[in-house]
Amino acid sequence: MNTPKVSVIIPTYNRAQMVEKAIDSVLSQTYPNIELIVVDDGSTDATREVLETYGNRLVAVYQTNGGAGKARNTGLGIASGEFIAFLDSDDYYLPDKIRLEAEYLCAHPDVDVVLCGFRYIDEEKQVDVEIKNIEVTDLVSRILWTDIGGLFPPNLPLFRRKILEKVNGFDERLKMREEQDFWLQIALAGFQFRFIDEVLCVSRSGKQSKGRAVDRVEPYLMMIFEKVFNHPNLPRSVAEHKDEIYARVFLHINYSLAMGNKYALEEKIAITKKYAHRAFENQTDISRWRPDTFDPFLYVIQNIDHEHQERFLNEVLVEPVHPNVRSYLFAELYLIRAFQARDQKNRGDVIKNVLKAIRTNTNIVRHKGTLALLGHALFK
Repeated sequence: MNTPKVSVIIPTYNRAQMVEKAIDSVLSQTYPNIELIVVDDGSTDATREVLETYGNRLVAVYQTNGGAGKARNTGLGIASGEFIAFLDSDDYYLPDKIRLEAEYLCAHPDVDVVLCGFRYIDEEKQVDVEIKNIEVTDLVSRILWTDIGGLFPPNLPLFRRKILEKVNGFDERLKMREEQDFWLQIALAGFQFRFIDEVLCVSRSGKQSKGRAVDRVEPYLMMIFEKVFNHPNLPRSVAEHKDEIYARVFLHINYSLAMGNKYALEEKIAITKKYAHRAFENQTDISRWRPDTFDPFLYVIQNIDHEHQERFLNEVLVEPVHPNVRSYLFAELYLIRAFQARDQKNRGDVIKNVLKAIRTNTNIVRHKGTLALLGHALFK
């Protein structure tokens, strides 16, 4: 069997108690030709002592703290493998991960990046799920339309070294979501992604996970979007939805912040006003937007002031939000109520709220569920 060298890069920072599991999962792979590089990004705990116990079974690099992007770039500068993979130091591979992905790339020379399924464990929220299918065709659009957490963790892909000839590593200015930027740049460069639906690694999330700092993510997402929407290879089908994609980020950040427990009620109201303004200030018609773009915003309205939803929505949608946008959001709020009434088997409230939505803004009939919901309530 052809076994090209695979370089696995683990960036780590102050995870002496966790990095061993990540390292051991690489060293116990069923694939025989692996170069393991661990980059200690300025740890102040016992990480160095842990790494030294492995001797020459890995390449250990020590540097001053510069973030995960810089640490991965350091690893890329050392890696000598034909294929390259990443592994976060709080996650781990299952034994056949590298073998199955390397075999796939060897068997499919037209594919540049292969991803696998994974098990996701959220220790704080007590979530443990397996994700066996990620759609990777039209990857630029997939990443931009996903939620603010990113489409997939960095542990999944195995990619060909030749990619680095066109994509010069990670943008070290990005302290969050730098891996999503990396995959976007690879996709925009024309490289091909594929997916194998076997669960081959485990991604863990806890209170200290970098991805949980939603209050810090906005400037980095704006930097990523600026690069994407100015890229010469950006598909027209993506470019024409620029305003909605930006608004979607603002509204999903708002949802994460306002639905959590970190902020007091007055702060949640101020946050909601801020992001509503940012999302809608330059819009005149959002009737063709996807409901999952603005529905999280309306769920926040319901959650913060359930008894006075219309009053609160009116208070939040201050100038310069266009009247057409205001009326459509009110109509969508009534439609959400209609769906909630359906779930409660309250036929009268379904009809009342659907009709109220249509009277408020007739464009709500573009929502594919509007007339179906009304018809079901009237005639079933």
